[in-house]
Amino acid sequence: MTMPPINPTLPFEDPLPLDSVVTADLETLQSKGGPQTPFIVEWYGIKGGQSIGAQFELLDYASPEAMLRAFWLSLINGARGSTVYFHNWSGYDSILSLGALLTQPIIVGRG
Repeated sequence: MTMPPINPTLPFEDPLPLDSVVTADLETLQSKGGPQTPFIVEWYGIKGGQSIGAQFELLDYASPEAMLRAFWLSLINGARGSTVYFHNWSGYDSILSLGALLTQPIIVGRG
């Protein structure tokens, strides 16, 4: 079976709204042969000319899940109307963090 060629897409030429983009990142530790444990998660950016963001460290929480729940609530409430860039979210970062989001009693609405 012959696959059709993949054509390049057109370049994005609109202005990038960098004043409404925030970045989120998660770091983990792994002991020899053990699971990856999130120990810090952060989001940051600039909105309306002001720095916004928050950092969450495992030492301040009873569990990684509690830290990640606090992160998600902070991001959802503090970055409304922003586009979020999740650094390295295609792998373990998303797997480790989405459980905490999906267990939040959140009602998502417009705005």
